[in-house]
Amino acid sequence: MSITRRDFLKAGVATSAAATL
Repeated sequence: MSITRRDFLKAGVATSAAATL
């Protein structure tokens, strides 16, 4: 099971949102 670029970006957005909050 490989991680896709979309999943990678989604994880990055979630991390950024968590850091903002």
